Amino acid sequence: MISETEFLARSRPRMWAVYVLIPCAALLTYLAVAALAPDFAISSGRGAFLNDLPPWMRSTFLFGIAFICLFGALQQFKRKWRPQVEVEAGSEGITSHLFWGKGRLRWTEIKAIERQSNWLFVRGTANGRSKKLVIDTGGIDAPIDHLYALIARYRPDLMVPSQA
Repeated sequence: MISETEFLARSRPRMWAVYVLIPCAALLTYLAVAALAPDFAISSGRGAFLNDLPPWMRSTFLFGIAFICLFGALQQFKRKWRPQVEVEAGSEGITSHLFWGKGRLRWTEIKAIERQSNWLFVRGTANGRSKKLVIDTGGIDAPIDHLYALIARYRPDLMVPSQA
């Protein structure tokens, strides 16, 4: 954590994934039960490879995918009920706790900031090694404009007029 945190953002999951994953899990579970029948067959398409497998293996495969869908939905619920700190920024720099761009960069180590759609990429060098922090601006509960204002205060040279 950064001392004197001026920007703190917690996770805000996208709940549309739950609305997609739970029906998918239900459909796949139904198919897994139906796949136990010896006369079950997929007539064409990418799933036709399942026809060559024994019924128990087909069913296990489909149950496995249903489990993955259910696990993904439960992860989204967990993030909704117990939001975790995803991004911190303060007088010392920016810290990202997201698993795809985890790390910390001090203000002096930051070389570039780039925004692409809902993603903010903070590039820099820490301990002589290149480092990239990735911030999902759509997946946090704090307005990203507050982070831009903080960046503009500590490193105005990194801001382009459209981000300020």
